[in-house]
Order: sequence, then C-alpha cells, then structure tokens
Amino acid sequence: MIDKKIFITRPVTAVPVSTGFRAPSGTNITALKRVTMRRCSACGEEHVWNGEDGYWEEEEPEPSFWEAFLARWGRSKRL
Repeated sequence: MIDKKIFITRPVTAVPVSTGFRAPSGTNITALKRVTMRRCSACGEEHVWNGEDGYWEEEEPEPSFWEAFLARWGRSKRL
C-alpha cells in the first residue's frame, strides 16, 4: 500500500493544508481520535483535528504558495 498525505481545511481561512501525517491508502482515517498537527504550514500555529476533519491528498490538492497567500489576505486570484 502507498502512504498518502492527510489534509485538513484550516478552520478560519478554509485553506487546505497538509497535517504532516501519512497513512496507508486503505486506512480508515475517520476513526482517528484527537490529533494535534505539528505546525501549520500556512499560519505556523498548531491545529487540533480528528479523523472526520481529515481527507486524502487526491481529494483536494494543497494550494500553491500564492493561492494560500491570496486566500489569507482576501484578494482575488486575478491580479
């Protein structure tokens, strides 16, 4: 089985971000209990999440640096 990244959507900005955790593709991640992310790559803080908050990397790609930057500052993707 291939290990895949687990993502969550940040609570305030709704930006998808990798949790820093990986699991085999057949794993039931909804069964995961309270987990603390190491450090959010978007804001630098730690977020507490559980398996119901997580999803696999194919379901929603992590935004590029600029997409995350623009989403955080509330600007349009068009410049």
